[in-house]
Amino acid sequence: MNETVALVRYISEHIAAYYDEERQILRVKYLGVLTPAVTAEFYQWLGSIIKAQPAKVMTARGSIYDFRDVTEFANSNISSTARQSEQVNQQADLQNHPVAIIAKDAIQSATLTVTMRVSGQQDRKRIVKTEADAIAFIDEFHARPRE
Repeated sequence: MNETVALVRYISEHIAAYYDEERQILRVKYLGVLTPAVTAEFYQWLGSIIKAQPAKVMTARGSIYDFRDVTEFANSNISSTARQSEQVNQQADLQNHPVAIIAKDAIQSATLTVTMRVSGQQDRKRIVKTEADAIAFIDEFHARPRE
């Protein structure tokens, strides 16, 4: 297997993640029950990508996290996500990296909103309903005037 492909693609029982080279977007899909262990698994992979391919991280236009196939969120996952997110933000400057979060319904949206607020940097994150909304948010984010 090509090592570069292996570094930008990750598939497990609860996570399917890859870097879309054409659009320069990290796409992550969560499946089943989202626990702190699943969150840690993803962030460990992401941390390894940041270290192994910093240039790719710097050219990424954004990320799309799709939660529509999540069946349950473990209560302890909110604090785990905040902790893991903070560690990644210390590894790389992500202030110009928008994150679109796709939720399947109002209940998921409420749960993800709490998690998003706890992890900070809400101005670069948005909960959306569709893939098209996610792409539109990333495009809109980059069209904003820089301070």
